[in-house]
Amino acid sequence: MALLTILEYPDPRLKKVAAPVTSFTPEVVKLVRDMAETMYTAPGVGLAATQVDVHKRIIVIDISEAKDDLLVLVNPEIVAAEGEAECEEGCLSVPGYYDKVTRAARITVRARNERGEPIERTAEGLLAVCIQHEMDHLIGKMFVDYDDATTSVGFYGSNVSVEPSVALSPRPWNIQYGGSPGSRTPSTSRQQTTCRRTFPRPTTTTSSTATPSASDL
Repeated sequence: MALLTILEYPDPRLKKVAAPVTSFTPEVVKLVRDMAETMYTAPGVGLAATQVDVHKRIIVIDISEAKDDLLVLVNPEIVAAEGEAECEEGCLSVPGYYDKVTRAARITVRARNERGEPIERTAEGLLAVCIQHEMDHLIGKMFVDYDDATTSVGFYGSNVSVEPSVALSPRPWNIQYGGSPGSRTPSTSRQQTTCRRTFPRPTTTTSSTATPSASDL
């Protein structure tokens, strides 16, 4: 296995549309293994082939605490979606930046694994959002593209307003969520879903007693 270079926003290669995989070769298996190793090392819970400059419809995801439940989706297609959930997301290709995005709360996805075997999976919570986030990469779309001219974002706990094109501080994490695991607050039109995988954020040096928060993916 090899570690791959993750492209960072605003690299124009992140805007390329990925092509379907038509042949399940040993090269596809190797790419999946390298993508998984890269994702785990970053660390993150999801990675699309587009992010490593391979423009094929392949994503890898693992939201397990032990990092032992790898989900490989080749040529994924969402065949059912329901509800709305708003989550705070980030991306390995936009390090140090996160913002809220509204997506389907529950989805069913069909795909194949790296060996070409068919998969159908129904997901909600963190997994549903992660699948949708990574599938966006395959069509050249990123979570920052959901924003208008400016957006309220968080840098290590500080809320600021920036232009999406501004170069952001380096920090390798992927989808990020705040709140308690799986908590939901319904409203009249959507639910607030907060899903969390915990990796420590960097501590600041402003206080000797500062404790890192944990909402990084």
